[in-house]
Amino acid sequence: MKSWKRHSLYVALTRLIWGYGLLYLQLVFRGDRYLDLVAPEYAPALEWWEQVIFALPYYLGYIPIIAALPGIALCERSAKLLRPLGWTLLALEGARWLYALCGGSSGVWFGYVYGVLLCVLTLYFHFQLLTNLANIAGRFSRERAHNLRLVRTLNLIVITLCSLPLPIADLGWDPWLVTGIILIIAAFLILTARSEILGLRREMVESICTDTEVESC
Repeated sequence: MKSWKRHSLYVALTRLIWGYGLLYLQLVFRGDRYLDLVAPEYAPALEWWEQVIFALPYYLGYIPIIAALPGIALCERSAKLLRPLGWTLLALEGARWLYALCGGSSGVWFGYVYGVLLCVLTLYFHFQLLTNLANIAGRFSRERAHNLRLVRTLNLIVITLCSLPLPIADLGWDPWLVTGIILIIAAFLILTARSEILGLRREMVESICTDTEVESC
């Protein structure tokens, strides 16, 4: 890997670390918004200014992630294809943020249908991004690549479960408990992904690339 590519990839991984950090903050600040998906009838009503404040971290999270894609694309060309989807997710999150800013309330459309749409797009976006990162990690550490693929698969399962209209109330489950479990798992996956990206960045700096790695990246 040439030095300028190594530097670009280093910068891209740093931006991803910041991006996933902001995604984690969203879970911490507004985790109960997941009740809109698993049990909308239990979701607490928020004032418009509360929705604006608590939606902001997730809205900002896509900015460093999108900015990181050109650097990732230097080694994984398919990452370029994620940019339009990234901008779409940013626009959708921005639209929800603007809707809250204008005083809109969270109903069926913005509570469940809109949330499911975001879940589906988010699922593909992060699945492909983590796949690209795992492919890059495979040039430095097989264990790192395996961990990233494991996080990718578990993330796929969690997001899928969040998008399903689970009959929480009919099954007699506590919606707060179900939401809490989902949030704990999601937070663990985000922190794990962030930790693996940190490890990949460190290994990239420390490694001495072979001629094969130069050709493949």
